[in-house]
Amino acid sequence: IVMSLPFDEQVAKRLLSRELATVLVEFTRPGFSSVGIDDVQGGTFAGEYLAARGCTRCAFVGEAQSASLTEVQAAQRLAGYRSSLQMAGLELPDEYVSIAPYGVEQARQQAHALFSLPQPPDGIFAHSDFQAIGVLKAARERGLRVPEDVAVIGFDDVETADYVGLTTIRQPLFESGQVAVRLLLERLNHPERSAQRVILPLTIVQRETA
Repeated sequence: IVMSLPFDEQVAKRLLSRELATVLVEFTRPGFSSVGIDDVQGGTFAGEYLAARGCTRCAFVGEAQSASLTEVQAAQRLAGYRSSLQMAGLELPDEYVSIAPYGVEQARQQAHALFSLPQPPDGIFAHSDFQAIGVLKAARERGLRVPEDVAVIGFDDVETADYVGLTTIRQPLFESGQVAVRLLLERLNHPERSAQRVILPLTIVQRETA
């Protein structure tokens, strides 16, 4: 089972030629079974949620990634987010999109920059729960009320999200491991079968921050 680690064509050919049963998690490649989520849909859920609760100045705190072999998660989530806001009649100006290296401290700094805009956002979607926690810290340092002044929504639903009352897009992390094992066993028992692609459902978990 290969978890969130894209590999190049040479590695793919070597695995296939040696008939080494392999299942990919969070990325795809022809000839391999895989399990993942629809990141565009996740961003869409976030935009729809913030628009429905009345946010009119929505921002995005994203993660700077580089991946030549697979679609970048942050870009996909941002695309879904932007599209859903447009469907609600809302724009997502460039100054409301903040991309930086991953980290809680980096997200805190990103949020401070957004809050310093002439018209600061009243809704923020963060690429991950840990980045959302950085946003919450910045909001607290600014004396902003959450969600009254700014609503914050994360992505993943890690255990910490529940402790801090974070509204988030839940991806079934535990279930993805179970499905990956099932797919791997099926490949071992029936190597003649075609590769399978399993997309797991996303849900919104509503808590105190939005």
